[in-house]
Amino acid sequence: MLKPGGIHRAVVPDLELWINAYSNGNKLLFDKYLEYGLRGDNHLYGTKAAIFMGMLHNHGHKCGWDFEMLCDVLKKIGFGVVNRVMWQESSISEIAQIEPYDGLRCLESFCVECIKE
Repeated sequence: MLKPGGIHRAVVPDLELWINAYSNGNKLLFDKYLEYGLRGDNHLYGTKAAIFMGMLHNHGHKCGWDFEMLCDVLKKIGFGVVNRVMWQESSISEIAQIEPYDGLRCLESFCVECIKE
């Protein structure tokens, strides 16, 4: 449990980003994720949909999130203002040690920070 006033931070794959990249035919996200996240295994991940599913299932994700959905859930479970923030942007002073730079995660994820009411 988090005490009132405690900070919760979440970094999750950005479903909206993935959907837009898929719909608009933007291969950069898929190519980079295949190269670095799936280790270039073209045999298993030959399509954009396969790469997306690999991103979700190979890392234990049960769901894709966009900011609207995550914000709604966090508010329903007792968090006040939910802020979308950049990688390593935080009110937590040690964030750089807790969340070291990771180019791949920065590319395909979004971060939120919120305070328990």
